[in-house]
Amino acid sequence: MPVSVSLDDILVKFSRHDGSKDDENSTNSFWTGVQEQLKGLVDTYDENMHEKVKELLSRDDKDTKYVNNDVNEANEDHESIRDDNKLELITVLSIIKTVQMINTFLDDLPLTTDISRKINILLLSLVSMFKYHFQLPVTHNNYAFKNFGKLLTSESTNIVTPFIKFMNESMSTNMEHNKSETLEKSFTLLLVLHSYNKDLFAFLFDSLNNSNMANDIFYSFDLKSKTSMAPLSASSSAFSSSFTSLSNTLCTDIPSISSVMYRFKMLILLEESTLVSDTKSTNLINILFFSSYHKLLLIDLISNFIKLNELFKNGITFNNLFDFTTNIISNSKSIDYLSIYLCHNVEAFDKLDHFAKSENLSYSNIRDISMFLLLKISSNILMNYNILPTPENQLLSFINEYNNQNYLSILGISESNNVSELNLATLIPIFEFYDQNFKLDYFKERDFLATLKLALTNLDLNMDSDDDFMNLNSLLIDIGCSISLHALVDKIQTLLVIIINKIKFSSEIDVFNKIPSDYEDNLGFNSIPPVYRSDMSFENNIVLQSDSFGEFYNILMEIENHSSIISSDSVNLLESSLVLLLSIKSKVYKFMKNLNIETNVLRLPDLFTTNVESNNSEEYSLNSFKQGIATKISSFKSAKSLNYKLLNASIILNINSNLSLLILSENYKYLKSNSLYIDNSLSRLLSEFTFDFSLTFLVIYQEFGLLNFFKSIRTMNYQNLKMILPTSILIFKLFQTKTVDSPTLSSSSSSFPIATPSNNKSSTQSQAMQTTQGFAIHSSNLDLITEILCKSVIASNLLRQYVELFDDGQSKPFKILHKFLKSHPSTLKPSKISKGTVVLDVDYYTEALLL
Repeated sequence: MPVSVSLDDILVKFSRHDGSKDDENSTNSFWTGVQEQLKGLVDTYDENMHEKVKELLSRDDKDTKYVNNDVNEANEDHESIRDDNKLELITVLSIIKTVQMINTFLDDLPLTTDISRKINILLLSLVSMFKYHFQLPVTHNNYAFKNFGKLLTSESTNIVTPFIKFMNESMSTNMEHNKSETLEKSFTLLLVLHSYNKDLFAFLFDSLNNSNMANDIFYSFDLKSKTSMAPLSASSSAFSSSFTSLSNTLCTDIPSISSVMYRFKMLILLEESTLVSDTKSTNLINILFFSSYHKLLLIDLISNFIKLNELFKNGITFNNLFDFTTNIISNSKSIDYLSIYLCHNVEAFDKLDHFAKSENLSYSNIRDISMFLLLKISSNILMNYNILPTPENQLLSFINEYNNQNYLSILGISESNNVSELNLATLIPIFEFYDQNFKLDYFKERDFLATLKLALTNLDLNMDSDDDFMNLNSLLIDIGCSISLHALVDKIQTLLVIIINKIKFSSEIDVFNKIPSDYEDNLGFNSIPPVYRSDMSFENNIVLQSDSFGEFYNILMEIENHSSIISSDSVNLLESSLVLLLSIKSKVYKFMKNLNIETNVLRLPDLFTTNVESNNSEEYSLNSFKQGIATKISSFKSAKSLNYKLLNASIILNINSNLSLLILSENYKYLKSNSLYIDNSLSRLLSEFTFDFSLTFLVIYQEFGLLNFFKSIRTMNYQNLKMILPTSILIFKLFQTKTVDSPTLSSSSSSFPIATPSNNKSSTQSQAMQTTQGFAIHSSNLDLITEILCKSVIASNLLRQYVELFDDGQSKPFKILHKFLKSHPSTLKPSKISKGTVVLDVDYYTEALLL
């Protein structure tokens, strides 16, 4: 009689399995046992899946490809890949185990309050289980459950059905506590993630079109009355029309599915600071879906899946292809769904390719439309190359065939290489944008901005390791770039922010915040003489092919090139380029932070050193800094030194880029208060990255950076009193009251090296080297800066001055800052400014009164 086992038992077995073939009989016994046990527990675990699991989790040294004849290195690489595969399998099986637990609870109806809460917790935990593998680099072998996602595609193992069942039960029993917005947003995110795995996408696509799933989602999320939807089939034209109508009405101002995925992948960059303690992924959900538009995104997703099914499953005709293409042109978000569909269904790409190359005169109109569609889709796939799974050979061949060769060179891919590589062509659009800066009308620069986004996409794909940074720096040196990498990133970011702010928020009504004019002046663009446009072609795929096709191709091209569509696309490209640049900047400053901890290149003197070493002949004050190490950029003796000027210029540039981002975030936030259906989750994302960059900035530059930080905020608040509250929120998030010592900070293996009076220079540097060796820094930026600010006298003094200047006596952030000052008193004597008094901008109010 077989011994009863559970998924827990199998998970333990896999976690202990090391793939070794030292004991062949034992290994064969292991796989035979696992196969029989999993077949009985997971209905998607068939013979083919078993062979795949066995292959990916086994290690055979004879099959290892040695690198530089280094057997040990090759074996370690092979083991690392095997361990990654094992982690993916264990994660997928853990998800199945969670689903089975939820289904067990749901089988016992009606639900009690206690059981409902347990189900709610289990459902929310699924986001955390999905999270890691969908935030891996797209070139990673395990990105988006590439190997074992198919296990989650049956009636009993998928995660979509339990959500719907639970929401339905909550709806029917009026259990309002279960209908949490967090649960709804988690479900929406998981559907988005499904779209980036071939097997999960196929399951979701078929379920929405061939079952009652679409109906149930509409009912569960109260998107439409179920009674009015019940008579309709999910595949009927009436049902499609109903979805399309709702989608066109409600979803005009929500971001595309690719925008959500971009933001999701970026959030891993915040985890070391803002989201470090977010074990329940609550912050993740709120940043992605800050407003309630997740319901509208669901409508948009279902609507597009149904339209795609009608086009490709029911047969392509001239009418439905033309209508579909014009809808894509007018609604730029729809193109992402078609791109994803074709990436997962190369046979559909092949079908359009067949029409595009047909010589049959009766197909000439379909030929024109198919060619237009393929050219547009292929460029869109390149634009989203860092979120879509790496294309297989046949798809890569199509992408290369239907794309502008300049696009391919910027992204650094070819027909034989699907992994992007940095090259000179990548940098040309970035330098072009830098040279042209404010001289262009960016409402009319869609094609140029497309190349900029491609260049930033390639940078983002190639900035995940120290070697990547060294390669990029070498490339910048080779071409004679006079600007450092971090300065270039800060300048491009500030430039993008100013342009977006002018384009979107230049309303005559003075409700939006303007970015101070001196921020623009500090970029130094006034000193750049007029530069001719690059010889590089910025024409898009469609224009380049316009002479080869007929009437309907040109009709579609005219629609595509309508001024309103060009303007809308240009703004979208600017926003997506900014998001990409934030990702790049986060990686750059993370690299700088760790380099600085190791080499002290940018750090000021050890913050916590209160006594002067005996071998120093002179005692330096807080603003004099340490001397004697020639390699330190901060080693200067007076304000006249070149090093000081370089450091100060770098600091001001960084602060301006961060504060301009804060201003833009506030303007996006204002949109939501005036329109019910405008998504402002971009505002939350910009705000979080402003905080993250400020943390990293202070960790790098410490007290000297803090001094300039407060100085810049004070100047900005004098110019615009509306920014007092946003800046106070930013500051109170930085100045957190520390109640207990963080265990991570006390660990020498994971903390920032804290100098004490007894530390000598060599030991401190040695400790820093040990800390950063192998990138083993586990403390978050928030932990590091909390430690710095809590032990800094100058920080308390600067905060006291800020609070006295701008405290209105009512705002919550200032009340919290007062608590910090009570715990960390300032050495300054209180000024005679009355509480609640601020310095008014007389010129601003005089101008307002004259109006």
